[in-house]
Amino acid sequence: MPRRQRIHLPGCPQHVLQRGANGQRVFFVNEDRQHYLDWLREYAEQRAVLVHAYCLMDNHLHLLLTAPSGDALSGLMQDMGRRYAHYINRSLERAGGVWQGRYKACHLQAEAYLLASMRYIELNPVRANLCHSAADYVWSSFHTNALGEKNRLITPHGEYLRLGSTREERQHAYHRSCLDEVRDDEAAWRLLRDATQQGGLAGDAAFAEGVSRRLGQSLLPRPRGRPRKQPAP
Repeated sequence: MPRRQRIHLPGCPQHVLQRGANGQRVFFVNEDRQHYLDWLREYAEQRAVLVHAYCLMDNHLHLLLTAPSGDALSGLMQDMGRRYAHYINRSLERAGGVWQGRYKACHLQAEAYLLASMRYIELNPVRANLCHSAADYVWSSFHTNALGEKNRLITPHGEYLRLGSTREERQHAYHRSCLDEVRDDEAAWRLLRDATQQGGLAGDAAFAEGVSRRLGQSLLPRPRGRPRKQPAP
């Protein structure tokens, strides 16, 4: 199946997924992760890309971003990919690719899927059985969004800001949602995974149809598997 051409909706948040080549590790020690976050902040500021959430796993990473243009996002990921690949290959005294092809991404209908996407990203280590609580995993933005840790990388999205009138209220409300609303997120997470793999949209039907009409192409997630054969007439 041919891959979709990348689209861009200015001001629309995107979930970004990038995996290591052949499923291999890309982060080996804590210093690797810290360098990645430092460079992400540097390049995101240069390109005016806002980072709302992140999680760095051993062999892949998740980002929740809002970019002012498609070039800004692709440029950011290219900058990060080259700099981190150069660093890790030099550190390990090796050569070759670090990342599994190009990054994957989908646009989100913010009012319906932004917070669910944040929970999907920040609870990833819990789902992977790396820890019992997201608070136990250092390399995600959960410590900022739910626990109030200062982090110059993170810019709160408007949907997050609507959780409360003060920073403490927002953190408490988001933290509670990570405990209470996860069961309700399963359908949203399935849509998010499919849309990210296909480069489409995570949103309701009206949102997807409106964007599809505007861009002149269908962006609804494709069903998995081969199309069913039609019976002979």
